[in-house]
Amino acid sequence: MSGSNSLVLSISADDLSYLEIVSGAESITQINASAASSTLKTLIINGCKNITTLNLGTESSLSDVDASNTSQSVVNLITASNAPNVESFTAKGSSLTSFSYAGTNLQYLDVSDNSGLTSVDLSAFTMLDYFRCENTGITTLSLPESLTTLSAQSSNLATLTTSANLQVADVASNQLTSISVSNASLLTDLDVSSNKLSFQTLPATKPTRSRYTGQDYTYPLTDDMTVRSGYTYPLQAMLPEYSYRNDTKAAVVNVSDYRADAAGTENISIEFI
Repeated sequence: MSGSNSLVLSISADDLSYLEIVSGAESITQINASAASSTLKTLIINGCKNITTLNLGTESSLSDVDASNTSQSVVNLITASNAPNVESFTAKGSSLTSFSYAGTNLQYLDVSDNSGLTSVDLSAFTMLDYFRCENTGITTLSLPESLTTLSAQSSNLATLTTSANLQVADVASNQLTSISVSNASLLTDLDVSSNKLSFQTLPATKPTRSRYTGQDYTYPLTDDMTVRSGYTYPLQAMLPEYSYRNDTKAAVVNVSDYRADAAGTENISIEFI
C-alpha cells in the first residue's frame, strides 16, 4: 500500500491466466503482472479509473481486455507494444475521446457509451469481426472488409461505408440521410429506423432479403408521393415496417397510426413512384 488511498497490485504467480478486479477498483494505481506475462489471457479492470502504471511484461499473451468504466488514460495504457495479441477489447463508458490501440489481431471491439468519441480508425483491424459503438458521438464510419456485425445505434452517424462481408447492421437512431449497401451481398439484417432517410434514399433490396424494419421511424412525405386518403398537405407517417415489391423501389407502403393533426389518427396507404 502506497498512501491511504493508493494500492499497488503485484502478481507473483507465473501461471495466472485470468485476472479480474472485483472490489477496491478505484484504489488501484499500479498493476504489475509481468510474472504472468506468458500465461495471462484475460484482464478485467472494470472501474479501475486511477491506474497510472500497467506492466504486462515482455511476452504478453493477453487476448481479452475489459477496461470499461475506467478513463481515457487507463485505456491508453493497453497498446500494441505491451499487448499485441488482444482479440477482444471492451472500453464501454470510459469517457473516451479517441481510441488508439492498433493491435492487428483484434476481432471484437466495443467502445459504446462514450459520447465524446467522434471517430474511430478501424483500418488497422483487418481481422475485426464485430464492432459495437452504441451511444457515441461517431459521425463517420468506414468498415474493414472483415466485419460481419455492426451495432451502432443511438450514435451520431451521418456517413457509413459498408463492407463486403457485413451480415448484420443496426444503425438505428442516427443521422443518416442515405445508405448504400450495394457491396454488402451477405447482408441479412439491417435496421435503419429513426434516421433521416426519405423514401427515395432507402437502400435497394437484394435477393437475399425482402424487407427492412423501420420501427418508430418518422418519414416526411414529399411531392412525388401520392397519399390516398383525401389529404393533400404534407404529413408525418409512422411506419412499423416497409416492404419492397419485385426487388424495386416502386412499392406500396402500408402505414398505420399516422397523426394528421392533433385531433387523432387513422390508417392510410402511401404509394411512391
